[in-house]
Amino acid sequence: MLVFVIGSNFRAILATVTYLQACEYLRSLSGRGWRLGLDRISALLDLLENPHLAGPRFLHVAGTNGKGSTCAFIESVLRKAGFRTGAFYSPYVFDIRERVQIGGRPIDEQTFAAVVAQVKTAADSSKMEAFGGITEFEAKTAAGFLAWKQSGCEYVALETGLGGRLDSTNVVDPLVSVITEIDWDHQNHLGDTLAKIAFEKSGIIKPGRPVITGVTDAEPLEVIKNSARERRCVLWRVGEEICVERACASALVRTPKRKIVIEPSLLGRFQFKNAAMALAAIDAAEIPVADSDVQEGIKKAWLPGRLQIVHENPKVVLDGAHNPQSARETAAALGTYRLVYSCTRGHDPAAVLNEFRAGAIAVYLCQMSSDRGMPLSEIEAAAGASGMKFEAHPSVESALHRALEQSRPGDTVLVSGSFYHLGEARRAVCGT
Repeated sequence: MLVFVIGSNFRAILATVTYLQACEYLRSLSGRGWRLGLDRISALLDLLENPHLAGPRFLHVAGTNGKGSTCAFIESVLRKAGFRTGAFYSPYVFDIRERVQIGGRPIDEQTFAAVVAQVKTAADSSKMEAFGGITEFEAKTAAGFLAWKQSGCEYVALETGLGGRLDSTNVVDPLVSVITEIDWDHQNHLGDTLAKIAFEKSGIIKPGRPVITGVTDAEPLEVIKNSARERRCVLWRVGEEICVERACASALVRTPKRKIVIEPSLLGRFQFKNAAMALAAIDAAEIPVADSDVQEGIKKAWLPGRLQIVHENPKVVLDGAHNPQSARETAAALGTYRLVYSCTRGHDPAAVLNEFRAGAIAVYLCQMSSDRGMPLSEIEAAAGASGMKFEAHPSVESALHRALEQSRPGDTVLVSGSFYHLGEARRAVCGT
């Protein structure tokens, strides 16, 4: 039995809430989809006594690619330095509790149930009726703020969900704002040009707070520079104020505050840049961290679904690449592979498959079980229009088994296209 008080606007609540009931409540909200805006989340947090304003300090990270990895590096370094840390990831890969982490681990089931119950009680209040109900992502965001405050976290690496300006995480006043990469993604929500997408991402920039960016393309970079200038923010850019000189498994990184050699734990050449942005964010936020803690934290950071190897002989790699830029980087990291591909609604399978096709010795299209999955017929149509040869399968499991059946010694099987079907693939290979 869990006993908790959710604020002066409510009396003490005695409730028995199981972890499974908490998960079911969140799933019941999924049909509301994405509804961008800060009015509902602000009203919800006000009922919860604004845990985001009186708890930890935030390092806020937006971008199309690399934001999850950058958060992982930030959290790992700060934890190694002895701080009590939190992190927020979007989306999760295997377990819903991956969203909200404390000390480098998903929150435990009891804590998860308690904070979700608090959110539900506030969301069901008559004061929220005018908003037509909160979304699943807003509920998870609020649950995170409660968990981090109640556990005494000092710093949280906070990843945005969709965009930035109207994302429910954008209620914080962060120590630093980080914008990783900008690429085509969620155009139906964020706009049909890279400049428009950059405008939404740069909405996390706050007056007077330093800004870190890995964006180098002229069009979106100009938007970020203008946003930083208008808000009188110091701006550090990869390739300018932040330098990364890679040498095999390590890289020399320079920020305006330090020079250091790092060896990122996460695979892929792009992780050097992500680690450099993480270090720059910590330096710009003026959080005291020794060089040795930076090196050890970056070397031990981990995040599922990023070139994650779950089986050998043949090698099975899980990667959530879901847009052209991330697919290009994943393809470059692996060389050749058998591709098991699925994607969610709203993505562009033709553009992503085009980046994968050069290295793919065989392609297995499939239908993920998530209700967010794009119908297999639409994925087939996109692949067929480009002249790509493929097999179509009704499930991730059947596609993966076929790929493994046809594999030869030394082959790599890549499962990619979305984070949402990686869990299905891991269960098919590992049984868990």
